[in-house]
Amino acid sequence: MPRFRNDELVETRYKDGDIVWVKIHNSEIWWPGEVTSSQDFRFVNSSRRPFAVVEFFNERTFEQVNTAKLIYPFQCEHKSEFIKMGTRKSVAPDMRDKFNEDVKYAENRWAANNEAAEAAARPESLIKALLSSSSSSNSLFNINNNNSSTPVNSR
Repeated sequence: MPRFRNDELVETRYKDGDIVWVKIHNSEIWWPGEVTSSQDFRFVNSSRRPFAVVEFFNERTFEQVNTAKLIYPFQCEHKSEFIKMGTRKSVAPDMRDKFNEDVKYAENRWAANNEAAEAAARPESLIKALLSSSSSSNSLFNINNNNSSTPVNSR
């Protein structure tokens, strides 16, 4: 059985709201959750701030991640293996159901976050672009009652 450790040369920095996989303390299971900067948790061994804090979905529990080796982005190359392992290792049926629900929830959250990021990166919508270009051309013309246009003197 492979042991997963994130050994990428460049550490990914996670921000509030990122959907991730986090290794559950003292187990082989990787569970989906959301990075949070919320202060609703207490640091264990607080001599040093954790690398990230992950909140699990639909509950008020957190995982303090102390190293980049114990966290992956949700859409990573190991995702299918994490799902297989989580389904297989969650022995109790209620834990298996919770794991599967959380994976579905993470999928939806990741898709929503991704769509929002893509929309923010796109230029304004076509309609807005057309409206702004037509309003700028309308300022150059006076529209008379007989629907003909005459140029406006601009100074």
